[in-house]
Amino acid sequence: MEQMAKDAEAHAEADKKKRAKIEVRNEADAAVHNTKKNLDEHKANLPQEVQDDVQTKIVELEQLLSDDEADAEAVRKAVDELQQSAMKMG
Repeated sequence: MEQMAKDAEAHAEADKKKRAKIEVRNEADAAVHNTKKNLDEHKANLPQEVQDDVQTKIVELEQLLSDDEADAEAVRKAVDELQQSAMKMG
């Protein structure tokens, strides 16, 4: 019984990290989808440099997401950068 409790404690930290990674990846997927949609809708009204910047950030984040071993913090940073670029569309 004690061994099972110790095993559960040992796996709790790994489960927590795995859950955080999944949540960040889901947030990143949503950010990419929403930004692409907004970019397509407003492309005609945006300066080319804003379009290029946003598109570059989308590609960078998609490349990071294609790596299953990508660090959650790196993904979060890329999401933040995409969101900062996307704000220029508004």
